Amino acid sequence: MRRNTFTKTRFHRGAAAFYLSILATAFVFSACAQKKKYTWAGRLPHADCNPRTAQAKAQLGGCPKLADAQHPTLQEEQEFVTYMNKKDAIEGTDMDGTIAPPGCLKWFIDAGGVDVKKVGNDPKCQGPDLEKSLRNFKLPSGG
Repeated sequence: MRRNTFTKTRFHRGAAAFYLSILATAFVFSACAQKKKYTWAGRLPHADCNPRTAQAKAQLGGCPKLADAQHPTLQEEQEFVTYMNKKDAIEGTDMDGTIAPPGCLKWFIDAGGVDVKKVGNDPKCQGPDLEKSLRNFKLPSGG
């Protein structure tokens, strides 16, 4: 008497195909769920877009999101410019570790992307005067 093993192997193949299709579907959905994982903090690291103060965090939230870090849409650029100009009005703008006081810089959309320009001629916007700082420097007296 012979056993019919054909039905068991067909069952196992069908089950394996079913589980593989579930895994593939889960992978596709997880990739779609991570669609907006990029932020402007990654695209423009020199412009610190994350709020530094509690007031800015409460009013603005976090740095705006991007669907594609390499190719932001015009709407994403407009959202970022609006966000950065509001952030600048609250706490100034941090560019490469140098904080420009509020009202000194203005963000705008240029043909090549997002850019910033100096708009304030107020002395507070000029930055520290190195010569004046050296003249006013007091040497510590050794006692």
